[in-house]
Amino acid sequence: MRKGTRHWLWLSKGDTHYVDDAHLRGEYRNPHDRRIRECIARGESPIDYDWWLYEQVSNRSREKTAHPCQVPIAMIERLICAACPEDGLVYDPFMGSGTTGEACRRTGRHFIGCEIDREYFEIANKRINKFAQE
Repeated sequence: MRKGTRHWLWLSKGDTHYVDDAHLRGEYRNPHDRRIRECIARGESPIDYDWWLYEQVSNRSREKTAHPCQVPIAMIERLICAACPEDGLVYDPFMGSGTTGEACRRTGRHFIGCEIDREYFEIANKRINKFAQE
């Protein structure tokens, strides 16, 4: 099985930045270790700063569009909620299928997106507007 890697750039304006650690919480990789069981019993969980595992959207997925490299909306929602406050602004310079735009609408953020490919722009526009009408 081949794995891919995506890198995300997260920028903020000014001297302060927003991070909501609750959306970065993950699960322990070794929950049977005595020390980890003690952490879990105290209600603690690790911060997933380094590695998240999400599968790319498959052709059989209900969220699949005509875009060939679509990412899961759950992953984008998690990133947005961790990096942008409610009512904040998210900019996506490579809009693709519109996943970021839909995730912003779902989570109460504003969105600006750009897409050079007219076909993908139409896919994204349709997707974002469809969600807005539901």
